[in-house]
Order: sequence, then C-alpha cells, then structure tokens
Amino acid sequence: MKIVGDNVRRAKNFINRIVCKKSNSDDVINVNRSAALVSILTIFCRFLGFARDTVIAKYLGAGDLSDSFFASFKLSNFFRKIFGEGAFFSGFVPIFTKINKEDKGRAIVFSSNIFTIITITLLVVVGLSEFFMDKIILLISPGFTGAKLEHAIKISKITFPYFYFITSCSVLWGVLNSVGVFFYYGFVPAILSIVMIFFGLVFKNNFTDITVCFAYSIVCGGIFQLLISYIGCYVNGFRLKIIKPFFDLNTKQVFKKMFNTTISTSLTQINTIIDGVLASFITSAVSYLYYADRIFYFPFSIVGVTLGIVSLPALSKAVSENNFDRTKSLQNLAIKLVLLYGIPASIGMLVMSQSLTFTIFQYGDFKSSDTRSVAIITSIFACGLFFSLISRVFSVIFFANQNTKTPMKITIFGVFVNVVFSMILVKFLGVYGIAIGTCISYFLTSILLLKILQKKSLIFFEDNIKKFTLSVLFASIVVGLVCYIFNGFFVGLSVGLALRIIILSIFGLFCAIMYIVLLLFLKINILKITFAKH
Repeated sequence: MKIVGDNVRRAKNFINRIVCKKSNSDDVINVNRSAALVSILTIFCRFLGFARDTVIAKYLGAGDLSDSFFASFKLSNFFRKIFGEGAFFSGFVPIFTKINKEDKGRAIVFSSNIFTIITITLLVVVGLSEFFMDKIILLISPGFTGAKLEHAIKISKITFPYFYFITSCSVLWGVLNSVGVFFYYGFVPAILSIVMIFFGLVFKNNFTDITVCFAYSIVCGGIFQLLISYIGCYVNGFRLKIIKPFFDLNTKQVFKKMFNTTISTSLTQINTIIDGVLASFITSAVSYLYYADRIFYFPFSIVGVTLGIVSLPALSKAVSENNFDRTKSLQNLAIKLVLLYGIPASIGMLVMSQSLTFTIFQYGDFKSSDTRSVAIITSIFACGLFFSLISRVFSVIFFANQNTKTPMKITIFGVFVNVVFSMILVKFLGVYGIAIGTCISYFLTSILLLKILQKKSLIFFEDNIKKFTLSVLFASIVVGLVCYIFNGFFVGLSVGLALRIIILSIFGLFCAIMYIVLLLFLKINILKITFAKH
C-alpha cells in the first residue's frame, strides 16, 4: 500500500508541475523544457487534427461542398491563428510579466481589464459580422456564386462565434504563459478536434447536411476551450473577471503593440486568406489548399509557433536586463532548434508529400486525383517551410527588443510579394501558382528580417553556427534520400487506414533514429540541445 501511495503522490506532483506553477518571481522560464512540453502537446493536438481532417475528407472529399465549408472554417480559424499564436502574447506578455513581478494584485486587475475590453470588442465584431456575413464571404471568396455562395454564408453564420471564444482564450493563455504554465496553451486546441470528431461520428445522421453538423461542433468546441482555459487561470491564482474598462498607459501599450505584432506575425495566415481569394475561382482549389496547409502547419506549429511563444518571455527578460551572454545564448538556441527540426521537416515534407496525403486523406469521397493535387501543393509549401519558421524566430528577436514596427513593415511587403506573384503564376499554373507565390514571400521576408537584424546589431551568431548548419543539412539530405526511396514503395500499397498509419509511424521512427545517429557522428547531440537546461 505504501508503494501505491508513493506512486499516487508522484503522479499528483507530476500533474501539478504541468498544470500549475509554484509562485516564484525569480524563476526564469526554461526555454528548452517549456518548448519540449508545448511541442509534445502540440504534436498530440496535430495528430488529433489529422484525425479530424480524415473524418472531414471522408465525408466531404474535394468539391463545392468542401470548398464552401473550408472557406467558412478558415474565416473563424484565421483569427485564432493570429491572436492565439503570437500577436496578443507579444504585446501582453512583457507588460504583464513586469506588473506581476511588482504586484500580483495589480496584474490581476490589469489582465481583467484587457479581458473585459477584448470581450466587449469581440461581441460587437461578431454581431456586426453576422449581419454583414454575405459581404464578408464575397470579400474572401469572390469566386463563389449561386448555391456555393449561399452555403458558405449559411455555414459562416454558424461558425463565426467561435472567433469570440478562441480569442478570449488567448488572454487567459497570455496570463498562464507569462508565469510559465504552458500546458493549457498546448492542450486546449485539441478540444476542438475532439468535439468535431465526436459530432462527425455520432451526430452525422441527425443532419441532412453534414457540414452543418461540423459547423455546430466548432462552436461547441470553442465553448469548452474557453471554459477549460478559464479554469486553468483560476487554479493558478489568477481569477479574471469582467470589470469596468479603463485605458491607462499599460493598456494602451498592449493594444498598440498588439496591432503592430498582429500584422508582423500573420504572414502565414494573411497569405492563406489571399490564397483562398484566388483559389475561390478554381473548382476544388480551396479544398486542395486547405488539406495541404494542414500538413504544412504540423511542423510549423510544433517548431515555429512553439519557439515563438515560449522564447519571448525569457528573451524579453534577458534584453531588459542587458544580459548580453544570455541574450546571445537564447537567440542561438532558438535558431539551432529551427535548424535541427525545420530543415529535416522541410525535406521530409517535400519527398513524402504523396505518402502523407495518401495516408491522411484518401478515404471515402477523397479521390486519387485529389491526392495528387494536394501532394504537389504540399511539396511546394515544403520549399517555404524553413523560411517561414526562421522568420518567426527573427520576429521574436525584434519583439523582445520592443520593436514591432519593423516586422510589421516587412510582413506587409511579404503580403504584397505574395499577391503579385500569385496573381501572375495562377494564370499559367492554376492553384500550384498560388502555392509558389506564397513560398516566394516566405523566402524574401526571412532574408529581409535577417538583414535588418544584422544592420541594427540585434542578432548575435555563435562562431560555430555555419558548421552546425552544414552538418544538419547533410544529415537531413541523407535521411531525405531514404524517405524518397520509401515514398515510391509506400504509395503503391493497397492497405487499410490502420496498417498505413502503422507502417508510416514505424518508418518515421526509423528515420528519426537515423537522423539522431548521423548527427552524433557529426558531433551534434540533438537530445542534449533540446532538453539541456539553459
């Protein structure tokens, strides 16, 4: 019984460490371990997301019905990606962290005020959007006409309130992330996938239109996400509530920085909307881009978004304290992690695009011709993956130095580049031209961010960074060649979903081990870099 009791206590302590943070104002958030926790939770969420998309693809396939549903889903999801993955945190976290260090009571009032202002604003925006939804859909999907347009408007009116629930969650996640509690930010997004899968499997026969079933599941998922996030704040001692709003200097600074950072961190999301506008004129193109984006976003969210979220508080603290050594160490840690995971992810996604699309989506109404189209777009997106990842790190370095204007201007330039190239290339290459235009914008944006960081002397590379990069590139190419050979074998298999997943998972594990061993021969210990305390 004593052994059982000890194990129970250990389990409770483990859970407490994950979902709660002991009060200690001198704690420095450990970037590696925080990133590892969020990455593990994000991987869990992404796999659930793939399961959700498999269910959606099975019932909707790729056509007018799926195009109108994904256009509606993207509308509410667009704001989730902007506010939930960088923009709000970049404006809120540094100021909240400073106030909380001085006086927790003031920090609760400050965060409650921000929560109140955002709640009021969101309710107004959602109300107006519901009234003008037909014009909004025509704006983001001008190629939709007739029944396809009417269906998109109908679904969007149901799903758009999700915007309120998930954006409100961002305030709560900002509080929790600031005190080193990243569990809720990492886990709560999974709830939406769980609810959508449940509705799709259990309630699909209760609706004549399956897309309506999925639409209501999105709203229900948002309600659960907000409830669990609020509970997370409550148990960690931050009991936010609706108060009479006020606009002091700190509040104004949050929204000013939030505005700049919203644009700065939203290149991927803005490009997605622009791609959707152009794709709306091509049959099934909206669906093809959505499915390919889901594969692209798996490594992007695990590496880029996670590093951006967990490194900002620590890097902001190091910069504010004028701690050059720690600033340099944190910058190079983030860059090395992007190199270690971003380069092999890009190469793997490039050569394995057909196998991934085949495994995740090709069921039911999703045809082999759809698989080919999505796989080609995924390969194109893979060419821009690393540049979009490293751009996130470069942007965070600007934010930590209280500079949000420069990334904002560069992002606007990146959007302009995407529009120009996409509009030109779509005439010759169709939906593939849209994807190429997006990748070009990622590449140019990352180069500009780096050049300006160097010009302003805000980035400090370690001496071995070039050798490190070449070593990672070599190991990634070797593993990529193995993946290329496997891809030709795998796509020809005629097996069920379970066996596809098992074979692909075993091969993925083999590639991971091979990559780790190759790096060890090159004197790079990826596990030590990832998990060592800094």
